[in-house]
Amino acid sequence: MIIFWGTKSKKKKLGYVADYCVYCRGVQPYELSKVSAVGHIQGLSLGSGKTVGFLKRCESCSMVNAADATGYSHVFKKLPDDLHVLVVSSFPEIWDVYAERLELEDRLYNDDPISKEERAFLLREPLDAIAEEIEIRFKGEAQGDKPTGLGCVITLGVVGFLFFLGIVNEGSSIGSFLMQAAGVLGVVGFFSVFVLLLTSKQRFLKNTVYPLLGRTYSQINPSLEELEQHLQPFRNAGLALGKKIDTRKLLDAIHQARVELSQPG
Repeated sequence: MIIFWGTKSKKKKLGYVADYCVYCRGVQPYELSKVSAVGHIQGLSLGSGKTVGFLKRCESCSMVNAADATGYSHVFKKLPDDLHVLVVSSFPEIWDVYAERLELEDRLYNDDPISKEERAFLLREPLDAIAEEIEIRFKGEAQGDKPTGLGCVITLGVVGFLFFLGIVNEGSSIGSFLMQAAGVLGVVGFFSVFVLLLTSKQRFLKNTVYPLLGRTYSQINPSLEELEQHLQPFRNAGLALGKKIDTRKLLDAIHQARVELSQPG
């Protein structure tokens, strides 16, 4: 018998805090989690492991970032209905810490004048924030997503069910047909899941990155030239953000977000 052992990462939800979200451009509730390196044998965790960091996930846009857990004075086990309650208890200094950033946001919202440098900052900020996530996605191995997982579950479920029926009807023509069908569908399903896995990176751009940046930039409403200008440094550095983002698709996402925001309700 072969025994597998080593370490694996384990995420544990700690609760909820308030923090500033670069993508939502405002104070938002976050889910805070602890990430540990845990020893395991055959996939079974051995103890609680060593803490290697903390993650926070915005409850509004669902984006995940590294977190400094020491910066929060309290962590709620259950998310309060009132954001003010969350802020006062978990991060009461937030209005002072982000005073300049929130003041800039207010001026933008009220259509007050902003400087060229401030506009450049607003355009660069979300790109700096999301660059690492895109780099990890495109430089590393393909990561499974919901379509990939669903395809895997459906394939295993259908093939397993047909295989079971084939065993039940073993020795008959129906049983033979069911076993053959299970084999064919297994091959087709495996190929489909493989294709879904290979295309997961592009789906991440289409379903997550473009809509997210579209909403983030909707108030700023940048031109194609401005987007090209601020993506160029990432291209010059050879980063995935600069090479994978299609500025015209991003501009379309911004226009779509502006249309949605202009609709009543």
